[in-house]
Amino acid sequence: MASRVVATSLAAVTKRTTAVALSKSEELVCKNIMCAKLGEACVCRLLRVLQRAPQVTELRLDGNNLNTLPDLEDVLPDLELIDLRHNAFTEVPDFLHRMPKLKEVLLDGNPVADAAPR
Repeated sequence: MASRVVATSLAAVTKRTTAVALSKSEELVCKNIMCAKLGEACVCRLLRVLQRAPQVTELRLDGNNLNTLPDLEDVLPDLELIDLRHNAFTEVPDFLHRMPKLKEVLLDGNPVADAAPR
């Protein structure tokens, strides 16, 4: 069994990372002046970082005021848990329904009307 490698910042994510914990992270506030979400919660940097960490099984993004996520189906094929609590999701991201290894989706504290896929 592989050991658990947890990253608590985007800079700490490596190809060996198995869990990413970015609860209430300032790193998810966009600083790109070319982005429409400048100064707001944005996942553009997150996607680029996760692309180099395909072994991630746990992704914790709670409390970041996120309302969207990029499609992570091909980026994190082994994802088992995603924590999206206390964000601004109004619907469950579609790709979550297509992730066969995903066992737990945490959505408490979001305005989402639909139930989680699992």
